[in-house]
Parts: sequence; C-alpha cells; structure tokens
Amino acid sequence: MVQKTFFFFALLFLLLYLTWVDRFFFTHNHHFCERFIYSTLSPAEKWKIPPLERKKEEEIEKIINQPFFFFNQGNQTFVFLSEDKKHVLKLYRFHSSFRPFPWMNHFFNHLFPWKKIEKKTKDLIHLNETFLSYKSSYLDLKEETGVEYVQLVSPYFRDKKISVFDSCNIKYTIDLNKVAFILQKKGTLIYPMLDQIFKEKNYDRGRAIVKEIVNLFRSCALKGYRDDDAILEKNYGLNEDNHPMILDVGSLRPVNVENLQKYLFEKTASLKTMLEKRFSELLKIYNEAIESAKIEERIR
Repeated sequence: MVQKTFFFFALLFLLLYLTWVDRFFFTHNHHFCERFIYSTLSPAEKWKIPPLERKKEEEIEKIINQPFFFFNQGNQTFVFLSEDKKHVLKLYRFHSSFRPFPWMNHFFNHLFPWKKIEKKTKDLIHLNETFLSYKSSYLDLKEETGVEYVQLVSPYFRDKKISVFDSCNIKYTIDLNKVAFILQKKGTLIYPMLDQIFKEKNYDRGRAIVKEIVNLFRSCALKGYRDDDAILEKNYGLNEDNHPMILDVGSLRPVNVENLQKYLFEKTASLKTMLEKRFSELLKIYNEAIESAKIEERIR
C-alpha cells in the first residue's frame, strides 16, 4: 500500500514538473508552436490571391529561399526576420478552433457542444475579417503597407518548404502549402526613429516624416480603407527609405471616410500629443498637413 501511494505521488509530481517545464519553455519561446500555424480549414474563394507574374514569382522565391529567424510575436502572427534583414515573414497563428487537435487547447469546450460551436463561429468571423484585411493590404495598399505577398489558405508555392528558427535557435522546416503567411518589407518603429532623427538634429527629415505620417492615413482613406488598430507607437513604422508604413495589416476595413480632416485628426492624435511634449517646433508642419485635408475636401 505504501509503495502504491509513493508511486502515485511520484507520478503526480513528475506530471506536474513536466507540465511546468513545458509551460516554462513555451513562454520563453514566445508561445511559438508549430501546430499553431497549421489549420484544418478548407480554402475559401474570397481569400484567393491572383496568380503572380513570372518575374514577381522569381523575386518572391528568392526572398523565401533564405532562412528566417524569430523576430517578434503579434496578436495574430509569429514574425520571422529574413537573413538579409530586409523582409519579415508573418506566419498566421490560427485560432484553436481551426488547429489540428483543437481539444488540446480548450478541452472543456469540447465537452459542451454549444460552447464549441459558439467559439468556432466567433473565431471564424474574426479570421475572415483579418484575412480580408491581409488581402486588401496586398492588392490595394502595397505602397502603404510594404506587403510583398500574401497567401491565405490556398497554396501558390506548391511543394515549397522554408527554414525558420525560433527564439531558442531551433530549426523548423515549414511547408508553405499548409500555412497562411504574409511577406512584408521590414519596418522600424516610428517613434524611436523620430527620437534618433532629432538627436542627430536632422530637422528637415523630421518635418518630412511628420507630414508623411498624416499623408499615409490620408492615402488609405482616399483608397477607401480605415485602420481600426491605428496605434502609431507599435503598429506603424518606417521602411528602409525612411517612409512611414503600416506594420500591422490585420485591421484594415473598407470604409467611406466622409470627414477626412476629422478622421486624420483622430488617427494622428497621439502624434500631436508627442509633438507637443517633445518636438513642439514640428507642430506647425503637423497642423498644416491636417489643414490641407480640409482644403482638399472643399475641392472635392
């Protein structure tokens, strides 16, 4: 009896320890798990992307032939940086409802069918909105987002495998036929770059960037899109030519902006606050950019 009791508690301790180790490495690996990027979803017609021209296909192939290294984790994707540090590969992290063995994440939901259906319905709505936003970023907003290619469930690069390394430098061979991904030009967060520009006293470049940030929102609005997650501090950046770009392209929604000036003021309010506190000499440039939208509306 004593031996059985000892064996039971030893086994329980071992299971708890292995669970802790698993969670420890999972957390320190930025929650990356290969199973999260694969899906049981069937291709949807509305997510399909037009075929690439031969020249563009060769350009994309050249980019994805190099290894990618873990760079960041977003709300919807795992982000990997290319070896040449010029591109990012964003592997979509599917909701648990659509992953292989979904019960592994939400076991109790699978004991109650109505909870399972409710969660899957909610997840599908969110996934559809996100995928359509990705598609729009590629087809309509390439200049504003730096998106070079998007694959949403339906594969284009058949029999193509790529190498990615997680934050622990473990190598994974990813089958592009089975994942949804975005290939995007690398950007650097706007505010740290503005700080650097002003430390170098490059005020002319600073003025140009402030004006271009406002014009970035203006360009999207005139093309019929609004960013519902327009957080300049973390979702916007500068490309290698120091031009503003949208980094997070998962919340772009088709919309008819009726009051352009009001829209630009709302989306760039944090920029104005930052300029007031730290770079007041640039407020004039900011106000002129907002005012020009009002003039443009009158002309239209």
